[in-house]
Amino acid sequence: MAKLLLTQTFYHGLTQKDRECLDASAKGSFLELTIGKAEILLDKILENQSWFQDKAQHCHQTEEIPEEVNALSTKMENLLHWIDQRAKYTNINPLRVNPIAKV
Repeated sequence: MAKLLLTQTFYHGLTQKDRECLDASAKGSFLELTIGKAEILLDKILENQSWFQDKAQHCHQTEEIPEEVNALSTKMENLLHWIDQRAKYTNINPLRVNPIAKV
């Protein structure tokens, strides 16, 4: 239940534009994903963001990553860290949690 609330709080804490991007990435409403699928999606987004940052550094580009993208990336890292810590203490497999209730 705590993961559900954390995921919903995370989602509603995003800007409208970020929620739309996250929903588009989820091919529907992000909040309708299971916790496991939501974590997988956030991991992929984080990996892509990391790849983009690494690529930008290697190419010596002077363009900076928009502040909103950095804020979203930080929120995702914090969410995934929190979920990992909760799973360790409660012996929960994050991929076997009930789907997120529709809001």
